[in-house]
Amino acid sequence: MTDAFRTRPDETEYAPYYAGYVAAVPDGSLLETYKVQHAVFERLFNSIGIDRADHAYAPGKWTVREVLGHINDTERVFGYRALSFARGDAGPLPGMDQNRYVEGGHFASRPLAGLVDEFVHIRASSISLLKGMTKEDLVLRGTASGVEFTVRALVWIMAGHAQHHVNILQERYLK
Repeated sequence: MTDAFRTRPDETEYAPYYAGYVAAVPDGSLLETYKVQHAVFERLFNSIGIDRADHAYAPGKWTVREVLGHINDTERVFGYRALSFARGDAGPLPGMDQNRYVEGGHFASRPLAGLVDEFVHIRASSISLLKGMTKEDLVLRGTASGVEFTVRALVWIMAGHAQHHVNILQERYLK
């Protein structure tokens, strides 16, 4: 892991919509952030009782299972985008309709423990992907969802997106 992974992407590397996700990532080593999230989130997700798995904090909001499924799907999509751009495929790559993905994920019929296990494996894969990247890979650009991103921005957004949803789980679902 090079020092380039400590450099937060600037606003020219992603669309303004993603600024909150980038801001949610603490300063320091991005690889360490991924590792800490891997362990902390696994413990948090495993602590959620089955009685809370289908809880939504308001009508029309996703359930706990759906939030976790969304985190998993989004990490996969953004990881694929980062991989594609790092390998020189600048796209354009398609967008992701998060509501359609949640509907198509059939999360209500899936065991919560299985979704947690899925997160653990996806995050381990993301960590491996990061470990294989160079500082030259991080500045490569591509287009997805009609937006230009650098690889660096995508991997910071992935960490921030997961943190954002875990914060919502803790604040609105698990109190």
